[in-house]
Formats: sequence, structure tokens, C-alpha cells
Amino acid sequence: MLIPPLSIPVSCDSKDVGFQKRNVLSSNIVSTPPWLLMRPIVNYSLHSAHKADIPAEIHKYRFYELCDQYADYCCIYTDGSKAGERVASAIIYKGITKSVRLPDLTSIFRAELYALFLAMLFASQS
Repeated sequence: MLIPPLSIPVSCDSKDVGFQKRNVLSSNIVSTPPWLLMRPIVNYSLHSAHKADIPAEIHKYRFYELCDQYADYCCIYTDGSKAGERVASAIIYKGITKSVRLPDLTSIFRAELYALFLAMLFASQS
């Protein structure tokens, strides 16, 4: 017996509650197992103390000092934001700004995560 995907038996119920497919993010399954992927290198040097405990000028100086260490790299800035129920993710990459409006009530954590996804997507296409 062949079992249909869940979307088929619940399609009528989905329409009744106003579900729209455009509110669903699609994803692809990576063919490479996770244990064979390169582990990312993350520099946490700016997180040595709480931002509120460091004067803005010193924090800015440390940021630019860190940027000098990675002069050969391309900077990608990411942000997820939420105002009321409205949520969006954005990146700035090579002078290009890309923002995406996410479904209402998306969590700020998911918005930040989606911004990172956008950054990886843009970097992989360059």
C-alpha cells in the first residue's frame, strides 16, 4: 500500500484554515553527510565582554581591528528584525542589499537564522 504525502489528505483542511503554500520555506536535502562537511571557524573575540560594559568607541575599534585581520575576505552583514507582528531578514553583500519579508509571527530567532541562510546562499552563488 502506497501512503500519500501528508499534504494530500490535509489539503482540504489547509484551505479551510487559510493556509497558503507561499508561507512555507522550501529546503533541499544535502547529499553530503554532515560529518564530512568542513566545520566553520568562528571568531568570538568581540564577545569577550558584554557590549554594554564596553564603550562604543572601543567596541568599534576592536571591530575594525578584526576586519583588518580578514582583509582578504568578503564581508557579509546579516540581520533579522521584528516590529510587532512584521518580520524580515536582510543581508548586505558586496554592496548589494537583499531583504526578505517573512510570514507574520515568525520568531526573531528564525529571522536571524534565515538571514544567515541568505548569506550562505549569496556566497555560494558568487
